[in-house]
Amino acid sequence: MFAVATATVGKQERISIPESIVRVVPWIRETEDNPYPIHCFAIPGAAGGIQVIPASGALEALRAEAREFLLKGPPEDNEATKEWMHLVRLLAGGWSSKITVPRAPKLQIPKDCGVLCFEHRTQLVVFASGSILEIWNRQAWNSYLAAVTANATVQRGLQQPFARTVEPGSGVLVQRK
Repeated sequence: MFAVATATVGKQERISIPESIVRVVPWIRETEDNPYPIHCFAIPGAAGGIQVIPASGALEALRAEAREFLLKGPPEDNEATKEWMHLVRLLAGGWSSKITVPRAPKLQIPKDCGVLCFEHRTQLVVFASGSILEIWNRQAWNSYLAAVTANATVQRGLQQPFARTVEPGSGVLVQRK
C-alpha cells in the first residue's frame, strides 16, 4: 500500500499529516500501545526529502550504539573517511520530533533542519508506503520522479511485475528471479 498527498506548512513549522497517509503508515496511528504524542526521529531520506522514523525503532537503537561507541573514544582526525563516520554524520544531521493530535496528526519540523527549505504556507509532498514516511519539497519530489522515470533500470522494471516472496523458514523477503 502507498499514498502521496500534499501538506501545507502551518504555524509553528507543523504540517498536518493527511488521513490518506495515516491509513498507510501503521506507526502513526494512535493505539493503546502507541499513544500520542508519538516520538519520532527524522533524517535526510535516501532518495531525497526527509524520512520520519518512530523513535522506538531500529534507528534509535543505532543512535544509542553510536553514542556508546563514541563515548569510548572520540574520532581522531585520520578517521574522518571511515565508513562509520558517514553514519555518525547522518545521525547527527537528524532531529527528534513528535507527532501530536489536537484534531489531525501533526508533525513538527524544525525550520532550520537544512534538508527542507520552507516558509509558512509552503506546499510539501508527503509519501508513505508501509512503515516509510517521507516529506519532500515539491520541486525536489518532481525532480526525483523525473529522474526515476528516465532511469533505464526503472524502465526495465516497469515491464516486470513486482515479485517478492518470503524465503521458506527464514521470514526474510527475497526478490523472485
